[in-house]
Amino acid sequence: MEYNLNKLLDFKSLESNGYTIKHDSDWLYAQRSFIPAQGWKIHLSSTVEAFGDMLNNVVPIIIKFECAFKIPVKEHSLLSLIMGGAGYLASGKLITVYPTRQDNDSLKRISESLASVCRFETFPKILTDLQYENSNVFLRYGAMREAPELDFLGEPRYMLTDSDGHYQSDVRKPGAYKPSWALLPDFLKHSAEFPSSEKNIKLSDIGISNPSVLKRHAKGFIYRVKYRQMPAILKQGRKDALLDNHGRSAADRLVNEYHFLSKVQGFCNCPDIYDFFETDDSVYLLESEMKGKTLQQFFDNGKDFSPKEIRTVFMQLTMQIKELHQQGVIFRDLSEGNFIISPDLKVSLIDFEAMSKVNEPSPFGALTPGYVAVDRVHRNGRRVSPEADIYAIGALLFKACTGFTPAFNEATSIDSLPIFFNKLKRIALNSCVNQEKNILANIGIKIMQGILSINQVIEMLNHYRKCAIERKLTASVSNDPIQPLVENLLRRTVCQIHEENLYKTLADNYYPVSLEHGFLGILLNNLLYKKQTGSYVEERKYQKIILNIPKYFPQSVATPHNLMNGDILLVPLIEEFTKNFGVSELVGYEEDLLTSLDLQLVNKQDCFYTGLFYGLAGIGDILIKTMDNSMTIAVHKKKSEIIHKIFNILRSRAYEVDRGLQIDYAEAKGFPQYENVNDLAYGMAGIGLFINEYSMRFPNKTSEAFLQGIVEEINKEAIDTVQDTLIFRQYNRSEESPVGLANGIEGAGFFLFEYLRKHNDSSVFRIAKNIRSQEMLRENFSDASLLSGVAGDLAFLCKAAQTLTDVTRLRSLLLDLLSERSGKLFWTDNANYYDSSTLFTEGASGILYSLILSMRFDRP
Repeated sequence: MEYNLNKLLDFKSLESNGYTIKHDSDWLYAQRSFIPAQGWKIHLSSTVEAFGDMLNNVVPIIIKFECAFKIPVKEHSLLSLIMGGAGYLASGKLITVYPTRQDNDSLKRISESLASVCRFETFPKILTDLQYENSNVFLRYGAMREAPELDFLGEPRYMLTDSDGHYQSDVRKPGAYKPSWALLPDFLKHSAEFPSSEKNIKLSDIGISNPSVLKRHAKGFIYRVKYRQMPAILKQGRKDALLDNHGRSAADRLVNEYHFLSKVQGFCNCPDIYDFFETDDSVYLLESEMKGKTLQQFFDNGKDFSPKEIRTVFMQLTMQIKELHQQGVIFRDLSEGNFIISPDLKVSLIDFEAMSKVNEPSPFGALTPGYVAVDRVHRNGRRVSPEADIYAIGALLFKACTGFTPAFNEATSIDSLPIFFNKLKRIALNSCVNQEKNILANIGIKIMQGILSINQVIEMLNHYRKCAIERKLTASVSNDPIQPLVENLLRRTVCQIHEENLYKTLADNYYPVSLEHGFLGILLNNLLYKKQTGSYVEERKYQKIILNIPKYFPQSVATPHNLMNGDILLVPLIEEFTKNFGVSELVGYEEDLLTSLDLQLVNKQDCFYTGLFYGLAGIGDILIKTMDNSMTIAVHKKKSEIIHKIFNILRSRAYEVDRGLQIDYAEAKGFPQYENVNDLAYGMAGIGLFINEYSMRFPNKTSEAFLQGIVEEINKEAIDTVQDTLIFRQYNRSEESPVGLANGIEGAGFFLFEYLRKHNDSSVFRIAKNIRSQEMLRENFSDASLLSGVAGDLAFLCKAAQTLTDVTRLRSLLLDLLSERSGKLFWTDNANYYDSSTLFTEGASGILYSLILSMRFDRP
């Protein structure tokens, strides 16, 4: 099926029947003038092949009953709903219908009509809903107009109003098809009596105890259990989930795993099979639990493998894959999550559901971005080939050395493969400070190019130090100014704002005014660019955007105020705009914003989080840094009042416990309820930024003592290991240290360098300097993002570094990670070959922010 909505959907017919069409990155919405706030929603399910016919059959019925509906806007969204990528709660919900009339007879008529035109033999079942008879029509009572209000994080709440008019959460989980007070339509009562034919499994009868959910998938749950007092894994494969073109389900995939796992016992390190059994709705595989972590888990925890460790791991992995190939089978889904590395570096393969025989004509689908040669899936006319596993070994070797998944848009076309492989070589050059790692990463690239057989891979791993690597790309580490590129990227983002049309679209969004999701990131980057260069990009459009803010986003007491999902960043943007252009139209709007914030602090202060990204510290930090830019005396006074309130609230939320100072990062409960968090996004480091500013602006013994308590708490969490490497324990005080600006040691370093601007403290300077040294040599990146990737490290070094040379490697690496498609520049992520995300923490907006910060090093 060609997924082209212009061919699948008759837009003219919809518009002539009073529908308006909108869409976001995942969904297309067809709406009439009225949608109930809540009620019974209808979900329609099908396979990929049947979706076009189903849509063609049901739209006339939807129009007849004057209902709104939504469908996936692109094929990727459709496939994720069928194949489990969207999560098990959304699985199968391909078309959502919002009935205008909610009485029993109307609901029954539309359900009957829909079921009559789309009775398919196979389709994914929907776990959260009641099935209408035996059709692919499912119903659930829930919110229809999403986000009736936002919480104090600025996140949407899915709320229902009960029979007494009180708000109640819209619970979305299996079996929760309606709240207790909602009436069940008569025609669904039979379905409610038998929501599932699944039989209860008496685990104790087969020696299983202590089950706990390890993962939730659309294909079924994975449990950690005890089997005869030994740790084990229990996998579920549902018979009504993940249906493919051949009608095969998640249960069939698990049967395939059981078959091949039985066959390869003794030929590779893999789980032992304890049991395999079936119920009416699912099949179950009980296997031994392998000790260790996946490669992805190691990277998530900040593990930086040495060349020796990498070679040890990949020699074992390659030898085991070679042994499988000699048995005539292909693993086919070799990725960072499908093999386990034990503490003593023993490698074990897991997850065999996609395995098949060589040249299997109809293998199960298996495509993990970055680990499949997309252009060579059908190479040499063979559907399944050992080449697939060899390519994956090369991609994994590149990942282990550089931290980056080689999932870039240039890999999806034969014509752009030379560009792709040159990109990988530049990334290896700029990410691998260690020369031996650089050699291993380039071996990985050669493997991906199809140059090496599996025996040659083993030979090169054995003698990797003798391998020569290309040195033609050293020029990619450049000290050249990057202003032209930054200006080009910023101009593209500003020009994406189509004035009124964009505002009207955003006004229907959860986050109309937001740094993370909305347009404030674009405005902030333009302001920062002006401070670096003296001029705005697209100045007239920039002016028009800001001047129109009061028109499209009037203030109200319900407006969320925080740094990431709220509007507090409008304060510096408005003030700088007013100062630079000499206009006063926005003075009243700023006063309304501060009044709304003040009312929230008075009436609902316990609901605020405390941290920098979504809480009080972020609000206070913005206001205190803009005190001197206040446009009126009234605004200056109101800021001062709010800042003092925030300081006092934070003090009231700090507790002295036996482990030292503790500050709850979430809503107030009157007692310490969370372990200390020392990161920048939610915890001590972010709060410390505000308290540091406060103590400088309003110096007194109370603020200085509070600041010193935060500094001491962060310092005592810094541990010098034998390698002189700093670790900041997080959350549960485990030995694992997250990496990244938001929740890693870079965030703590960011605060400490800010603290050192006004405090001469040798012990703090030693720790801060150590953090800077580590980050200048860091190799285990995973993406380009500000949250945890290269951009975050670059932002930290822009605070801590001294010269252009200190930031050149990371800046060059960010440029290496940039891709182009259809004339559009973008940074991808680890899950997509093409990703146009503009998020601030994880997408292009934050990456561009860090590049603009680094421009200060280009000035003489």
